[in-house]
Amino acid sequence: LQLLCAWMIDSPITVAHFLANTANVPYLITQVSASDSDENESIVQGLCAFLLGITVLYNDEQNETFNKSSLRQIIEKRIGLETFTEKLSQVPKNESYTKAAKKPHVSYKQSSEVTFDYEFTRIFKALEVDALDAVSTDAGRKENKAKLANLQQHELVVNQYKDIIQEQDQRLNDLQQQFLELQSKHSMSGEEIRQLKDQVQQLKDQNSLLKVQKGAQSNPAADARKDEEIRSLQDQLEKMRLDNANKDSAIEKLKTDVTVLEARVVNSSEEDKENIVPSESEILQNTISRLQSDLQELRTSAAEKDNEISRLSVQNNEAEGQIQSLKQRLESNAETQADPAQLAKLMEEKMTLQERVKKSNEENLKLLDKFNKMEEEKNSVVSEKEGVLEELDTLKKEQEDLLVLLADQDTKIANYKKLLKENNIPVEDDDDDEDDDLDDDLDDD
Repeated sequence: LQLLCAWMIDSPITVAHFLANTANVPYLITQVSASDSDENESIVQGLCAFLLGITVLYNDEQNETFNKSSLRQIIEKRIGLETFTEKLSQVPKNESYTKAAKKPHVSYKQSSEVTFDYEFTRIFKALEVDALDAVSTDAGRKENKAKLANLQQHELVVNQYKDIIQEQDQRLNDLQQQFLELQSKHSMSGEEIRQLKDQVQQLKDQNSLLKVQKGAQSNPAADARKDEEIRSLQDQLEKMRLDNANKDSAIEKLKTDVTVLEARVVNSSEEDKENIVPSESEILQNTISRLQSDLQELRTSAAEKDNEISRLSVQNNEAEGQIQSLKQRLESNAETQADPAQLAKLMEEKMTLQERVKKSNEENLKLLDKFNKMEEEKNSVVSEKEGVLEELDTLKKEQEDLLVLLADQDTKIANYKKLLKENNIPVEDDDDDEDDDLDDDLDDD
């Protein structure tokens, strides 16, 4: 059908040869007047309607059976101008058409996905209005132009909304990736805390061994240094516990923001169901379902992270208790003196432990900074979502105004028909002629 349309453009001779076969026009009429079944069938019907419009637009009046006047009458009686316009407008609403019209070279994963090419979309845009004017009467051309303009405006708004949804989907995926990276680094921090706990236990065992082996008077200066180092270690562990609590609070806030975003997306999908054409509604609903699935995964990950932080807090408390017990034992055995070589080794291990604690604190600060960035991005997504909702409200109001204008126009048409009938002027109804067949139309001509 696309090949026939491109073949007959600006070629009255080609149109004449096409109309010479009397079976072509009845076939096109049958296809266009058929009921919609699926998306592909809608495309076929729209292309058949476009081909009929081309046969009228480039008709050279040489074929007496299918001249411009007779083709217009056939289309009006067998299809109806409103149905013809609706079938023709189904083509640019198709997702494959929209994708092909954006740029000349589009990549597809499979050849079965290719429906339209860029050249045909350019031809269709140039001749859609002309084809519609060719089959319309003078009285209905202005009305059809207005309807077509409204449909194009509606399509533009829907495409903008779809782009915004895709952008939000991308940002949500980026946010989820950052959350996973943060979870991995937090797990590494937990592993370091466990290693610190093991080192504290080793220090405890070594001190116990030294107490048993040595019974001489201990050096007061060395005991003072050990007490100071133990207090420093306790302070660092306390700071790490506070940092973990801050991360727990940040994760809870992130979970709350994700829940709010999920609720707004669901509300937006419910409000927009009546404002979007069926094909676009399905696309947006699938996108929203995917977003809800991603949000559920984020909530699950946040819950697991909450449990992990609680477990780390318990382990920190246990380590703190063990350090306190170690300090009490050292104070109770202040009169013992440790071997200089063992004390030097112990001091070296404590320095290593303090360095690891310092690195862990730096990692925690980096994690908190990433949490703050994630919160800012969430606020940006919520702000953009509110802007989309405002645009949808505006679109809904414009559609309501359009329905009011159409209702007023129907009332005026009914009044005009009534006035014509009162003046004994015959009025022809399209509905009465829909059951006429093609042969009767040809006989009338």
